[in-house]
Amino acid sequence: MKSFTGLKSATVITIMLFLLTPTIHADEGMWLPYLLGNDTYEQMRKLGMKMSKEDIFSLNEACVSRAVVGLVTKGPDDTHSFATGSLVSEDGLILTNFHCVMNYLGRFSLSTGHDFLKYGYWSKSPKEESTCRDLMVKQLLRIEDVTDLLRKGTEGLSGNAFSSKLNENGAALAKRIEKEYRDQGQRGISIKLNSLYANNQYIMSVYRIYEDIRLVAAAPQMIGMYGGTQDNWLWPRYTGDFALLRIYVNEDNQPARYNKSNKMLQTKDYLKISKNGVKKDDFVMIVGFPGKTQRNTPSFGLNGLKNTLEASIKIRAERIQIMEEAMNQDEKLHARYLPTLSSVSNSYLKWKGVLRGFKETNLIAQKEVEEKQFLDWCAKDDSREVYAQAYLQMKRDYPTILQYRLAKTYFNECVLRGSEIIPYIGKFEKLVAMHTSKRKLNPKREQAEANRLIGLTKQFFNVWSYDIDRKTVRAAVTNYYQDMPSTFWDEKTIAYIKEYNGDIDSLIEDAFEHSLMTHPDSITAYLQPGKKRDIKRITDDKLYQIAIGFYKVYISKINRQLQVAQSKQVDPYKTYMQGIMAMQSKETMPWPDANNSQRLSYGTVSDAHPEEAVTYRYYTDMKGLKQRAAIHEGDEDYALSKRFNSLIEDGLANPKKKWDGFAYPDGSMRICFMTNAHTTSGSSGSPVLNARGELVGLNFDSIWQGTVSDYVYTGTNRSISTDISYIRWVINVYAKRNYIK
Repeated sequence: MKSFTGLKSATVITIMLFLLTPTIHADEGMWLPYLLGNDTYEQMRKLGMKMSKEDIFSLNEACVSRAVVGLVTKGPDDTHSFATGSLVSEDGLILTNFHCVMNYLGRFSLSTGHDFLKYGYWSKSPKEESTCRDLMVKQLLRIEDVTDLLRKGTEGLSGNAFSSKLNENGAALAKRIEKEYRDQGQRGISIKLNSLYANNQYIMSVYRIYEDIRLVAAAPQMIGMYGGTQDNWLWPRYTGDFALLRIYVNEDNQPARYNKSNKMLQTKDYLKISKNGVKKDDFVMIVGFPGKTQRNTPSFGLNGLKNTLEASIKIRAERIQIMEEAMNQDEKLHARYLPTLSSVSNSYLKWKGVLRGFKETNLIAQKEVEEKQFLDWCAKDDSREVYAQAYLQMKRDYPTILQYRLAKTYFNECVLRGSEIIPYIGKFEKLVAMHTSKRKLNPKREQAEANRLIGLTKQFFNVWSYDIDRKTVRAAVTNYYQDMPSTFWDEKTIAYIKEYNGDIDSLIEDAFEHSLMTHPDSITAYLQPGKKRDIKRITDDKLYQIAIGFYKVYISKINRQLQVAQSKQVDPYKTYMQGIMAMQSKETMPWPDANNSQRLSYGTVSDAHPEEAVTYRYYTDMKGLKQRAAIHEGDEDYALSKRFNSLIEDGLANPKKKWDGFAYPDGSMRICFMTNAHTTSGSSGSPVLNARGELVGLNFDSIWQGTVSDYVYTGTNRSISTDISYIRWVINVYAKRNYIK
């Protein structure tokens, strides 16, 4: 019998803050499938759903919940997914978004010299399915309320003592559950514990983690990202945002690391694909792993969020401009920077929509009114005073939190996400510490570390652009030191800025030109064995000192202080939420904010009326795509290849062919459609299901007028999905493959 090789348990207690409850719309909410209440279920039935609760979630039978999986990047938490996918065949085929696998398409393009982003990826056989390094898939096996188990022994505890006992209980529970599965011969089991309602309820999710994931197919950019970043968060859309992955397992059909002998997963947990399309007012359900909603953030928290979003938008706008200008001038940068540009632009445009939503809904003032009502309710009974005091303590302490949170935002946007060379330089700290510590240098360990850096250096410079990053670092340093108070400045960097009379452009130009770190041949030669290394060549390096200065400030003046300030909020959060729960009836309790656990949302296929005198039809089709391309003639984001254009013209000119059998009853070839089902970041790649649980579309975006739904649901929220009929047509007619019929 084979021994069990398990993944480390990801026992994470996520503190979620819940505050006042806005009116809940019928199509609002991201519900835990296993906690689907009778009221919610009946509302879904009234809208037309034909499934039973067991069809949606079951511990022992094939169901929707098991067919919907999360995409995970290998790291400290093997259960935190960045996107969603769905199993669509008995041999482990997963349907997800093009934009969710762009990084892998870029990597394969750089390693092979073939631009898979531009031309697509279409494997002809399993041998051509490429391993996606560090990509994993999580599949939900079980979810249950473990509140009583985790609270055991926490009576009377608070603060760190409470958290410590909670995590001790959580670790013990995870160990016991993993052993149960291990004793059954099951591999790859990982446990995630989440709090709901600010530590007043806890759920345990049990996942199976698959480690051998391979790319099967992806549409070319002209389909998978039609309209580029220009059309992001907009309607109408003509985007075939899809890709196909496959899970591989060992001979026992169990999760295993990559091995040439691994086989396709065999499973009964997969979705059936509808061939009937959708029409207006049809019931739909979207299931996935949404990342985070904050619909109950208090007024003072929204004010702080507004400040951090404005800072992030400003910094990202400059970075987007730098990348776009460089990519327009050099076609070779396309494969390298398109995934990064798409990711940066995605959040940038969403945040702009959120800020507009704040203004249009007058949300902060609305929250202030609700909070006043809560305090009035507390004042009617002396026993409720503890709830009011908890709220007031949170409000009183929040300015300190905001100070450090804003500093962390600048560090993240300017350094971690706004530069590539600075995080690379940070990886040299261990080598430097070996030379500068009081301990005697161990030559073998030192060279082993140097060898590790040689590998990282080769990988880094294979995809790095000197000019783009020089401009990015210049913008990062400028923004940071112009906007951050001196409390968060690094002394050496300030000394350099003064030395250059405030001319940051010249400082960065000079630092890049003369740095050991920006010249791959020099740094590789420096790391080679055979001679004593002069560590001052690194520590005296101007660019190194600027980079490390950022990290030193973050560690000593930002991160620790933020953690301390936030930890003081845990007990007030918990108490305050108890007050909210006491004020609400059981029937009106809010749905728990999204926290990367599996959720379902539901609604209907819908038109949209996002602004005065503006109406969006619920679907787009090939006729519209043809018009869109003509309007934007000469723009690469809207260009179509000759062959694809020929297929469109043939389909439009020959309605009797019905688009080779993939058309709607009216003869149209639908591309995208909208629903009012509630989604957010992390819902990308989620299946859109009809009343019978059949897959009708693939969620990939929302209209920007509704992005404020993470904080307040206004009814303008519309999710955008690629129609499964269009996906099938692209695969079978354009690509001439038979992955799915």
